[in-house]
Amino acid sequence: MQLALISRRSRFRAGTRFFRRGIDHDGNVANFNETEQILLVEEPGGSAGTYITRLSYVQIRGSIPLFWTEINNLRYKPDLLIMELEDTVRGLSLSYGLCRNLRRSQKSAMSKHLITQNKTYGHHTLVNLVNQKGYEKPIKEAYERYMAEVSKTLLN
Repeated sequence: MQLALISRRSRFRAGTRFFRRGIDHDGNVANFNETEQILLVEEPGGSAGTYITRLSYVQIRGSIPLFWTEINNLRYKPDLLIMELEDTVRGLSLSYGLCRNLRRSQKSAMSKHLITQNKTYGHHTLVNLVNQKGYEKPIKEAYERYMAEVSKTLLN
């Protein structure tokens, strides 16, 4: 039996954890990588390289596909900023039309990301690993809200 573990890191939006977060307008998420596990089982008593079973499992992960960042400061936890949500842009005194356009670009980038992932990897099971309370709760809620909106668009 042979086991191989292959990890590939995307060249798009690469960077260290607190300096590169979120998604870009082309649908590339920060720190995206895939890990593939390959299991080859040889035939008992057969010649070397004669495999009766070949199994492969691919797991992908990346930053949450939203426009967001963490603003580095001297505190233990940096400030979390979700861009292009009504609450965030309202604080910047932007017009309602601009808020709508920003929201549309958020959904567009997320849709591009999901479409590309489905074309590349097929059916997905999404797992949200964001903390459900406290510091990360706003990004969790934004992710769930946008995912619900985008999935309606993609399924219709």
